[in-house]
Amino acid sequence: MGADSATPRPADDSERFSVWDGSGLGMLGGVPEGDTIHRARLRLEPILTGQVVEEFWARKLRGPKPRAGQRVEGVRAHGKHLLVDFDRDLTLDVHLGMAGVWRDRPPGTDVEALRRNPRLRVLISTAKGHAICYSAPTIQSFVRTQDVTPVSALGPDLTQPAPDLDAVLHRARSLCEPEAALTEVLLDQYVAAGVGNVFKSEALHVCGLWPFTPLAALDDAAVTELFRVAARQLQVNARDGHQQRATTPHGGLFVYGRWRQPCRRCATPIVRSYRGPSGRSTYWCPRCQPEPVTSG
Repeated sequence: MGADSATPRPADDSERFSVWDGSGLGMLGGVPEGDTIHRARLRLEPILTGQVVEEFWARKLRGPKPRAGQRVEGVRAHGKHLLVDFDRDLTLDVHLGMAGVWRDRPPGTDVEALRRNPRLRVLISTAKGHAICYSAPTIQSFVRTQDVTPVSALGPDLTQPAPDLDAVLHRARSLCEPEAALTEVLLDQYVAAGVGNVFKSEALHVCGLWPFTPLAALDDAAVTELFRVAARQLQVNARDGHQQRATTPHGGLFVYGRWRQPCRRCATPIVRSYRGPSGRSTYWCPRCQPEPVTSG
């Protein structure tokens, strides 16, 4: 089936197939995904972890509000969620949606000027500096000792070392319809957390798979290998100091964002489509990733 680059990109209001676009803390270029959330965690940890909150401000926070005087016990990332753990078992959960961004500022920054920015969503101040979030659509808090939390149903975080790929395979088979395209399976955060448009396209290319192949067409070994490749790509790009997102041996990406440019392997022009219920852009090489020929 041919690519349709003219298909308009639909609005994104789905948590299940969430991905965000924008630039900011941890940004490696392109669409930020689980790797950049982990890089944001690395940058915010020195400001927050172990520190007493001097000021907390949030717009449209759902749930209990952290207070000045509470101590930050840690900063975590799970897929595309940045989690700030406070004492008293309270956790702040920020999902950046399509336009959110985290930034850090040193002590002495003019906080009043920060608050005047209409895009400001979260401000956490400590003696070490300020953690600032702009434009995030989802800001909530929860008691982390409760049985069910906003992140408890998410799949294993592929950006973590040694994610449980057996659990990922089980989730893919049990949560996704057999006819679901591989693009949708990779984006499903309940199957595995962290993959977005970039690593969706890149992992499929490395595995030589047509993006819209139905899940049922792959055996368990092939599904596991697809997620293993995606996990390896996320982990490499999540490393602190990794300045430019890359999946090729010499830097850069194989297919994502390279519409009409030559494939790095065979020189065939890269194609693009917005096909599928999530309507996300997908890039692939029609020669390296041919559509399977069906009999009948």
